[in-house]
Amino acid sequence: MEYKDIEKLATEQFQSTGGLIPVPVVDIAKKLGLPVYEIEMPLIEGVIPSGVLNKLKDGNWGIILNNKDAHTRKRFSIAHEIGHFLTHKDRAFVDAFTAGETFYRDGTGDEQLEKEANFFAANLLMPAEKIKEVWALSSNPSEMARKFDVSEVSMTFRLKNLGLIDVDTEKNEI
Repeated sequence: MEYKDIEKLATEQFQSTGGLIPVPVVDIAKKLGLPVYEIEMPLIEGVIPSGVLNKLKDGNWGIILNNKDAHTRKRFSIAHEIGHFLTHKDRAFVDAFTAGETFYRDGTGDEQLEKEANFFAANLLMPAEKIKEVWALSSNPSEMARKFDVSEVSMTFRLKNLGLIDVDTEKNEI
């Protein structure tokens, strides 16, 4: 899928909330029929994932999160898994987690699919127009991270990717 199409999907989901910031990502998941569960995540192929998009026993999809992750990590994982659901759910993966279909982040899978899901998550949680609007008023990455309810690392990457900061300069200021 093209990045412009992924951005459009994320924008549509953001707009479906009425433009709320922080984006109510759990509500979006529920509207899409994706229940969100938190569990003590098992080791999967040598990695404890932050989240998985899993086809449940009833045939529907659900998002399973690592209950030990930080709140902002969980929000990003939900958005990431929504991205997989909207763009990749027709691609079957089989793993040891449920011996069924599961997407999960382990750093060794299809890197392009993971990049696309991360791109979707960044666009959903930190919509470009809203970021630029708030940046014009604040220009403080930490403050913006709190406003958008994302990690400072995620916000810094987003600001860099939108050309609003130079990360090398920003590192010295934080």
